[in-house]
Amino acid sequence: MPKINKEIYIGVMSGTSLDGVDVAIVDFSADKVKVVGVKFYPYSKKLKDKIKNFGVDTCELNTELGVLYANCINNCLAQYNIANKQVRGIGLHGQTVAHQPHAKYPYSRQLGSASVVAHKTGITTVADFRNMDICAGGEGAPLVPAFHSWVFKQSDKNLAVLNIGGIANITIIPSADKSKVLGFDTGPGNCLSDDWTGKNLNKSYDRNGLWAKSGKVNLTLLNAMLKDEYFSRSEPKSTGREYFNLDWLARFSLGDYNPEDIQATVLELVAIIIVDAIKKYPIDEALICGGGIHNKFLFEKLEDKLQPLSLLSTASKGIDPDMVEAVAFAWLARQTINSKPGNLPSVTGARKPVILGAIYQGAIIE
Repeated sequence: MPKINKEIYIGVMSGTSLDGVDVAIVDFSADKVKVVGVKFYPYSKKLKDKIKNFGVDTCELNTELGVLYANCINNCLAQYNIANKQVRGIGLHGQTVAHQPHAKYPYSRQLGSASVVAHKTGITTVADFRNMDICAGGEGAPLVPAFHSWVFKQSDKNLAVLNIGGIANITIIPSADKSKVLGFDTGPGNCLSDDWTGKNLNKSYDRNGLWAKSGKVNLTLLNAMLKDEYFSRSEPKSTGREYFNLDWLARFSLGDYNPEDIQATVLELVAIIIVDAIKKYPIDEALICGGGIHNKFLFEKLEDKLQPLSLLSTASKGIDPDMVEAVAFAWLARQTINSKPGNLPSVTGARKPVILGAIYQGAIIE
């Protein structure tokens, strides 16, 4: 068994793709990232449907997800032979079900009881990361750009980090120390494609983008989609599934188009908004992470549209592209437990840096 090291943290991430739970065990003892272990736990279809249609049973679902997260963490620790007492903290993002930073009373809601996780793992758990940033006038998201800057920044290159989950976001990391890191949600990533695939093919996603590749981009539909006010809104900005979903697609008289052409057009939309966002900045190199990296057709489109800029997996920098966000929330938990801010006002629009989240003390397990 590894020796006790109080710089081991766990990050737990459930993204807007609703595919499952990412668990990352991370050692920060050398003040850098050393990923000790990672594991993915898929959601069952029943649980995925519950999350999509949450309502009066929200409180029970909150506990159910907490139990699931705790079981995933304990399983992952056992697989890598790490005792709970060796871990200083868990960063629990939770499952986002509502994100409204511009409501009369702004809020962001993630399900997954941190009390349950802290009790069942015996490890101090940090959760509810977004709302303190919102209280400070920020969007509450994206929060991972602070980690992106900490782990990927280079003195000789201006970097863009692209994360494609259900929602896509980018981080702009200038090489100059005094230049501000920027970041924002560009708009839909996998969410529209996944939902349209589910509705038409009864599949959870379009493997390798092959269905999209079989269709033709409809320029009339594409141009109508691109007129959505979110795409022209200035940064900072963030969004979620509560906006980009099948109801959003239904605005565009979909009966006039073939289903595969709609899929092709949605994928083209995602590629355009991402590339347009990146090309606003003088970038030397772009990194990509998140589930969208596995959509071969989308990746090829991005590579083509970004030329001559290179597009590299974060694996080239030592972090599995599927686990970047989970590792980021391990780092964010470390920031909180060490009383350090985790947000970047230049990204979220908050009035100042703040310490994120709420700390749930780990239960003592004899």
